Amino acid sequence: MCNQSEPINTYIIAIASAIIGGGIGAYFTFLSSKRMLYETRRFNALDRFIGAFIDEIVFIENSVPLRKSGSGYIIKPNSNISKILLQSRPKHRRAIENLRLYIDRKQYAKIHKAYEKYYNPLNIKEPQDIINKLSFGIYNMHAEEIKKNIKINRKISGKELALENINAIFNAAK
Repeated sequence: MCNQSEPINTYIIAIASAIIGGGIGAYFTFLSSKRMLYETRRFNALDRFIGAFIDEIVFIENSVPLRKSGSGYIIKPNSNISKILLQSRPKHRRAIENLRLYIDRKQYAKIHKAYEKYYNPLNIKEPQDIINKLSFGIYNMHAEEIKKNIKINRKISGKELALENINAIFNAAK
């Protein structure tokens, strides 16, 4: 004789399995979506972080080259790198703070250290306004002038040093 409760039990088990399987699938889909949203936001923050420096990179790369004068190297009036970089500091700080939400403390410390080296390449221990005047001036110098006056152990122009320091910030953000 056939038991009538067997087909009902089979249906109940099938329905319960579908509900449990759907719940588990929905949970993993939720976790995956949450992670994907986080990674998308992190990628966008990194993109904005890099984008915050693009104007300065283009300006530095295309700035008027130094020319020799009787008393040393001078720059033409419209190529004051230090003034442009100082004006862009708030934009750079916002980009770093926005990225901070998506990186760990160790990576933030690396970015912050590279950023401070960029804004204070001479590592001057003075108030910020003095640092701004003295330290950024190196980015306006010709390679021979840097080697002679700053005592850097290699031949590098101020423009090259500025770009190198920006790249160090980007490398710290990887």
